[in-house]
Amino acid sequence: MFVSLYLIIFGTVPILLSIVDTTRYIFLITSCVVISTGLISTILKVYEVAENNKKICFALVERVGVITGSLNSLELRKNLVRKEAYYDAFYRLNNVLNQIREFIEQISQIRGFKKYAIAISINERLMRLTIEYEAAMKDLQFTLVVANEEQRKIDEEVLMEDNIQSGKHLTRIDNKVEDLTGEIKNIKNFLEENFRGKRGANADILTEVENFRVLLDEEWIKKKIEEKDINYFEYSEFSNIEIIGEGGFGIVKKAITGGKNRVALKCLTKKSSNINIKVFESLMMELKTLREVSYHKNIISFLGISNDNGYVVVLEYANEGNLRDYLTKKFESLEWEKKIQMALDITCGLKFLHSKGIIHRDLHSKNVLVNNGELLIADFGFSERLTEVTFNSTGNRMGVIEYVEPQCFKDKDYVKDKRSDVYSLGVLLWEITSGYPPFLNIENRDMLGYQISHNNLREDPIEGTPLEYQLLYQECWDDNPVKRPNIDQVYKEISRLSNVNCTNEQEDSLAVSVSNVNCANKQENSLAAASASNSGGPNSLNNQSDLSDLYLSDTWIGPRNESAIVDINQF
Repeated sequence: MFVSLYLIIFGTVPILLSIVDTTRYIFLITSCVVISTGLISTILKVYEVAENNKKICFALVERVGVITGSLNSLELRKNLVRKEAYYDAFYRLNNVLNQIREFIEQISQIRGFKKYAIAISINERLMRLTIEYEAAMKDLQFTLVVANEEQRKIDEEVLMEDNIQSGKHLTRIDNKVEDLTGEIKNIKNFLEENFRGKRGANADILTEVENFRVLLDEEWIKKKIEEKDINYFEYSEFSNIEIIGEGGFGIVKKAITGGKNRVALKCLTKKSSNINIKVFESLMMELKTLREVSYHKNIISFLGISNDNGYVVVLEYANEGNLRDYLTKKFESLEWEKKIQMALDITCGLKFLHSKGIIHRDLHSKNVLVNNGELLIADFGFSERLTEVTFNSTGNRMGVIEYVEPQCFKDKDYVKDKRSDVYSLGVLLWEITSGYPPFLNIENRDMLGYQISHNNLREDPIEGTPLEYQLLYQECWDDNPVKRPNIDQVYKEISRLSNVNCTNEQEDSLAVSVSNVNCANKQENSLAAASASNSGGPNSLNNQSDLSDLYLSDTWIGPRNESAIVDINQF
């Protein structure tokens, strides 16, 4: 009995001491994580407001930003960390982070001659901090915290539990919201494809997925407005509001802002929940795409968001309608030089989209707008990043027949890519030379898709078209996608035909800061032109030209000619 009591007492003491020791290190390391996270946050804030030497600061900020995720991950695993070495390593890391903070605070205030006078000292200190930071990172070995399969499984359980708890807060985390939206979209596509025709049993699940995605998108919009990353217009500030188009899903209006600038308003109307979700998805796709690319001179400018019992997208106003109407009215007066410039405008805009990994997927003459004679690609409701496109997504199955490549009619599982846009561009290049829509005289429209895909039906060249231009658009609409030129090749050839130096094209390697400046400048110029035109010029509201189709996407609002839109899965 005494032996047993002895074992119980003295056998328990080391265990208790071990628990106390472990708890101590867990507490110390947890505190270090908090300190590290705080230092990193301070560093990033200092960098954000820095007025000088941002490139030098960026070399350190980029390294510091990398470990944020690791710190968050380690916070989840804090109950598994029981090594004194981690505390020592964290102490060294925080010391380096503190030095980096001081360095960035100092260097961001140095300008002019003083910067060059101490250039050697700056470089030496930068190199030393970089070496010390990387050494501290190596000591911590963030990527090796989970050393074996058993711990990895424990981690997965911890992460799963954390995800359940964090689900309530996901809408506040901007980057994760966008990732999660993509995942929800994939789940939705999977459900639609695998349970097509069986919605009775799965309708509730699919509806919940759709509603949750809409909720995340709405939170994303709110956050971007709060961060002033998206401009918000009070709807009451608009005046001279006039409806210029209306469809089953929404309304397009023109209006004057409080600053006396003319804009176009795409209004999302409140309809049945199912239709509303579909339209909202299209609106979100367009909004997110335009935020990235609308500073290009050949892409419609996104100016901001408003709300009038539903979201309103505020866009640059194009005073000459869409390309289809423009050609109808102006074709007889267009010289060849103007036609080739129009072709170059569309090609430049599409080239920029493709350089950003974005495919339009619905390019046709009503989705190209004209403002003061310059062509702008518009309507990005079907646009997608190349990594997000699936064969069962709506934009992959729908389109205006005349501009849809043959593969979409032949193979229901065919996935659109950049070559799909090039095919549509080829049809547009022909349309610019003809002045009228493709296959205008085809009577049996129901068989048009079949004739394009199986009989290789294409339009004949227009008399007087330069041979090089003719060969180019014929290559673009080749039945075999592999034989079509890429957008860079198309741009190079049209530039040669128009004697435009390639250096005039915006470079794909624009820095984010430069991009934002370009965006602001383009929007400012657009608004300034609108303001100046109120006196009765071609951009004036007094101009009574027919703008009924302006901004009216066949995909966003609903087709004005139902026979022009087709679900290509029917073939």
